[in-house]
Amino acid sequence: KRGIIRGVGNDQFAPEQRLTRWQAALMLVRAHNVSLENRPDPGFTDVPYDYEYYDVIAAAVDEGLFEGKDDNKFDPGAALERREMAVLLQRIYDFPAANESPPVTDINDDDWYADAVNRLYKAGITDGMTETTFAPRHPVTREQFAVFMTRSIDENLRLK
Repeated sequence: KRGIIRGVGNDQFAPEQRLTRWQAALMLVRAHNVSLENRPDPGFTDVPYDYEYYDVIAAAVDEGLFEGKDDNKFDPGAALERREMAVLLQRIYDFPAANESPPVTDINDDDWYADAVNRLYKAGITDGMTETTFAPRHPVTREQFAVFMTRSIDENLRLK
């Protein structure tokens, strides 16, 4: 409805398909009406200028919506992990700090994504994969990201 996520062709949405990093960048650019024009080269060795989604990735990185991985790589075709999703959404929407950790056993307080996951739990953006696990390295599906994005946008609008 918001024009953020579309199908994969042949009248298919593919809800259980893993969401790639370039697809997440595209959805974030659409969600925030980011212009793709005149963006600096993000400098990723795996995203050459002629890459199909170069302009999307360059804009997402330039706007601070997305970051690359180590060794000057973006890894555009890799599945977006739940921990990456949490950090992305927290960076963009800046949910309030959580006073307590979520009821999951697979995240340590010193994990680089722990604060983001905690804030998303508190804001009601995400739940665990089970009652006691978040599954931080598990890939995000298209349906899950659609839900996380909708909740994030709605919560952000509510907080303003």
